[in-house]
Amino acid sequence: MKGTPRGAGPDQEVDACRNCGAKLSPDAEWCGLCLTPVHEPEREQPTQRLRPGVLRPEAKPVPQYSRWKGGPNSFGPVTKIVVTIFVVALFPFGGYYGTRTLYLVGYAPIAVLILWGLWRKQQV
Repeated sequence: MKGTPRGAGPDQEVDACRNCGAKLSPDAEWCGLCLTPVHEPEREQPTQRLRPGVLRPEAKPVPQYSRWKGGPNSFGPVTKIVVTIFVVALFPFGGYYGTRTLYLVGYAPIAVLILWGLWRKQQV
């Protein structure tokens, strides 16, 4: 018997599959031909039982930016101050060994870029 699911006897009441139209017995959970569930599964509403300090799944943490806090990609305040002192302390010594113009053209922009990258606000 084509279209009749396995286990359905002649005296059992049958329904039709909503996908392929095959005859189904009342106790069938799946269509025997196309394997479509007979009844739509009920979707459970997510419960919002949260412990203190636990974020809801839809809540995203707000990114924080700081010049002073150290993060995974930035230094802390002590390291920033030490590097700044080192960069600034080297500035007067460059003009003694050659042309001061070349030194100012080369060292000053590099020092500014180093200090800018070091002290800009970064995500922590």
